[in-house]
Amino acid sequence: MCIRDRYYELVWKNSSLWHQLEWSFSTDIDLAHTEQYGLLVFDGVKMGASVRVNGNATGWVMTDQFLRYNWSLGAGMLVPGERNRLEVIFDHPTVDGRWMACTGGWDWGPISDSFEGPDHSFSYGIWKSVYLLGVPASQPAIKHMVAQSFYNADLPRVPLQEGHHAGFTLNITLHLWAEASSLSPVSARGTWPGDWPSPPTTIQIPAGESSVTLTLTVPSPRISLWWPVGAGSQPMYEVQAWVGDVSATRRIGFRTVAMVTGNDTDTAWRDQAGSQGGSGDHGIVFRVNGAAMMLRGANMIPMDNMEGRYSPSAHAQLVRSAVDGNMNVLRVWGGGVFLPDAFYDTADEVGMLVYHDMMYSTTTQSHIPHGSEQERQEIVHNVRRLSHHPSIFVWNACNECGGQGLYASFVMTAVAEQDWSRPIWPSCPSSGWSAGIQPLTGLPSGLPLHTLSKSTGIEAHGPYFNGNGWPAVNQAPANKLLVRDPHLPVQIDNGTLRGVQFRNVFGSEFGASVFSSFESMAPTLASQHWGVHGGEPKANCSTGDPSNSFWKVCSAVGENSPNPMAQRNYPCDDLIYGYFGIGQDLDATGEFPFKRQLYQCMVGQALSLKSDIEQRRNMNQFGLLTWQLNEIWPTGGWGSLEYGTVGWTPGQVLGGRWKPLHYLLKSSLYADVMATCGAGAACYVVNDGVKAVDAVVEISAISLRNSSTKPICSHTAQLPAGPGAIEYFTCPEFGALLPSKEIIFSSVVRGNSGGTLSEHTILAHTPANLTIPSDARVEMEVTGSAAATEFPVTVALSTDKVAVFVVLTTLAQGRFQENMFVLLPGVSKVVGFVPFEKFDEQEFRQTLRLEHLGMYM
Repeated sequence: MCIRDRYYELVWKNSSLWHQLEWSFSTDIDLAHTEQYGLLVFDGVKMGASVRVNGNATGWVMTDQFLRYNWSLGAGMLVPGERNRLEVIFDHPTVDGRWMACTGGWDWGPISDSFEGPDHSFSYGIWKSVYLLGVPASQPAIKHMVAQSFYNADLPRVPLQEGHHAGFTLNITLHLWAEASSLSPVSARGTWPGDWPSPPTTIQIPAGESSVTLTLTVPSPRISLWWPVGAGSQPMYEVQAWVGDVSATRRIGFRTVAMVTGNDTDTAWRDQAGSQGGSGDHGIVFRVNGAAMMLRGANMIPMDNMEGRYSPSAHAQLVRSAVDGNMNVLRVWGGGVFLPDAFYDTADEVGMLVYHDMMYSTTTQSHIPHGSEQERQEIVHNVRRLSHHPSIFVWNACNECGGQGLYASFVMTAVAEQDWSRPIWPSCPSSGWSAGIQPLTGLPSGLPLHTLSKSTGIEAHGPYFNGNGWPAVNQAPANKLLVRDPHLPVQIDNGTLRGVQFRNVFGSEFGASVFSSFESMAPTLASQHWGVHGGEPKANCSTGDPSNSFWKVCSAVGENSPNPMAQRNYPCDDLIYGYFGIGQDLDATGEFPFKRQLYQCMVGQALSLKSDIEQRRNMNQFGLLTWQLNEIWPTGGWGSLEYGTVGWTPGQVLGGRWKPLHYLLKSSLYADVMATCGAGAACYVVNDGVKAVDAVVEISAISLRNSSTKPICSHTAQLPAGPGAIEYFTCPEFGALLPSKEIIFSSVVRGNSGGTLSEHTILAHTPANLTIPSDARVEMEVTGSAAATEFPVTVALSTDKVAVFVVLTTLAQGRFQENMFVLLPGVSKVVGFVPFEKFDEQEFRQTLRLEHLGMYM
């Protein structure tokens, strides 16, 4: 049977193949070892299935996508020496089950016409491994090895010094299953210097489920600390444990984490907090190894709505792209899934912090907690599976649920019972706890958890710049055009008090909706639909979706053909009109118009969030997480990375092609040190890194009329270690030139060694209101791998007139060294290309293309 790509045109809307047939999967098992018992393990099954062995019903049912199921294949179930048939039949409705909340519907994914109860459905099947674990009758199986480290003193408020701290205690808990009771020796050891296996202890292991905990003492001189990216290195150590002849291994890192919601620089507050048991209302600052961190990152959604397409390499590359974009934190969002191991392993390796939700969201009753035993097992399994990762620094109950009721008494209570080593939080966003945690650290106290009923405003979602202006399944406001304020020039408040000692806010979600590149989107559409309005009449999108009235049901009007662009989430009319003028033709179709529209949409998103983040870097915020990092399908959403699954829909890049916004995050917006100027000639330079910096800021004016560049002010700053180290200054000539429609500006920050710390282009007006040269002739020359360079290919660029916001794009696997830059005549510009897995130089040369503002003005 040939099944077309579900993301093409409107293919996913026809769900008959998936939801009107009963599907089954089968395989044969050769049982060679008659002396072993079999433990049948299903790592992940979605949407309700039962199990048969050799044609016999087992009574085993799987209805929780996030739970690992395992059953003992006891005597008589398998026939030694023969082929045994294992069948999984998707015959059980999952109305009372658990699955990915964004399945078949959200405001950045395909919205399906199929339902399980009140909720959209989209896919089902076996999405993780299935295996038979042979277990000798005299040995137990290790179902989980949980390694959690605890600092041997009060958590620090100043950065720990390598080799001169209190050291750690490592608790290793082995969760076991045995067919029969037995006596077995248990021991453990680590790979740090001077560690020897703990003396074996013989214990009685009962039949069925049991656990044993071993303890290792880890002195500070024998290990190096694990730090977030940009703050230090990420040494990892292996810990191995044995039960008899059976062993398991985990890779761990040693670090401390505190979630500080009060002013821990104030002795009086610290003394008072020591006798209390809830969160403060001062703000949210995370201290890692005692160092206060400015967290800059994004919210991660699932990489695909078809979980069987998940790949380790795509998840690993996505994390590396986040790090290369100057991010140090990713939030695993609660409407998705617990991610593949490659995501967490890579986060550990590169120093990416992970703010982790449990998989609960409030869209419908199906995705909120009900307190069932199966849900408890789901939580226990995933916390045990993941809690050894140093990258995970906080557990959170849910997405936008408030955190009261079962979220506290059931969800986070179950989390805290399994993991005392890191902070816990009621919801994203939340005001915190009234009881049940240690105020100085956010760690569980062991007392019952209760959520604060009042709002303190210390964690915030929004604002969101939702697309509008064209009927679509997602639009806000609905059925009207609201052109977004571009907020140019940026408003800078030089009276802001920055520092952890002042009240602060953690911004855990904010963003602007956006489409993806022509390379990503065009393969999902017939060529007659290449346009942001789809080349068809407007759809009727006035009816609310059954599961969420904020989403809309779109249908063709009269005899008109369905408009596929009405189904591709938010329109981009408001961004394009806001930055490029109301006269832009968004009804046009074809390759050139579609490329123009998508370029303008993505540049509009980048400029919108550039203004937002530059204002936030001037405020006392110690968390900046864009909504969102990635796309779940090759179309519209909110991401700075495109859809990152390769091998199915053509045109995609592993882990996600970088959009213009991601390049701006790398070049300035998420850099430790950045500077900008805004209204009233007010400027600032800020250091949110963990080390002191001597910086020189250079502000220049670029003439769009004659392409000349003129330095207009310079500022030297000695900035202490951040976060929140800021200096304000004024640039009078910047203020004098602000009204000009023929001037743009550049900001470059250099360190005392002369290296560039950040750089970006400053606009005082939208592109529509600037005299952008439309006749700039930009030339490119590709140099291959034979050249002496760190890149496999480079692109040499030249122009005869200023070219604003040059964007390079290719089908080849990888990203550019930089993008969305200004190209000046007479200035040599060579851009390297960073390859990803399966990079092909010929493909790069054949598909490389260039855009800039002047082409489309």
